[in-house]
Amino acid sequence: MELTRIEPVPVEVVPPAPREPGPNARRLMFSVDAPYFAGLLGGAIFLLMGALFTFIFARGLAADFGILYGSREVEGVVTKAELDRSMRVNHRHPFVIDVRYRVDGIEHSASCSALIGPLLETRVGDRVPVEVSTLNPEWARVRGSDASLTGKWGGLILLFPAVGLFVVVGTLTTRKKRRRIYAECNAVPGIISAAGLNRRVRYNGRNPFKVEWTFELEGATYRGDLSVMDVNALAAFTPGTRVAVLVDPAKPRSSVLFVD
Repeated sequence: MELTRIEPVPVEVVPPAPREPGPNARRLMFSVDAPYFAGLLGGAIFLLMGALFTFIFARGLAADFGILYGSREVEGVVTKAELDRSMRVNHRHPFVIDVRYRVDGIEHSASCSALIGPLLETRVGDRVPVEVSTLNPEWARVRGSDASLTGKWGGLILLFPAVGLFVVVGTLTTRKKRRRIYAECNAVPGIISAAGLNRRVRYNGRNPFKVEWTFELEGATYRGDLSVMDVNALAAFTPGTRVAVLVDPAKPRSSVLFVD
């Protein structure tokens, strides 16, 4: 369903706050149009895939960092020692060691891995030194190994969910901020400074239509912009067109174009 062609509104006819956005305003600035949806979808994919990769390859990182923070050493017994041929790390199969140990009379178990070194000679039944985190007795590893299959460098995997979360939160925060400005802030006169296809961005093989505006507040000039996939929706907003812009005077760099 395409947007109805929208006409510019003079600042004098903007209703006072609080105001509710009409159907076109909701679809234009607050609904999941392509530019907004692309950011949200991209961030969600990074977040979900990053969380999956973290679970698969770096789920032992908490134990590794907990042990770095503080640890004590106890004796443990190896219950499993074998290559994990289902994956490779730096072109090697990790050697997985499961160990059973006691802390304060309570038995625990942990799994760790090594890629190189004498731990590759470990066998079931061997007694080995186990580093146990002082934060959580469940966080443990054989001395010289890593609780995470990818080692401490696996922490880089955390960048993926972190970036995804940042994008998702940023996109939703921007949407919420736009809605607040539309509902609560006063209108000032503005002028369209540029309008046309944004050829630097493509969604599903299409360029969004972008309008840019300027306005003055307390002697300073500020700019804002809006993108939409329906080229015809903002066809009336040509350079030089006078428009109403909703502005938060405390943060004038954030502004919203008023439309019915």
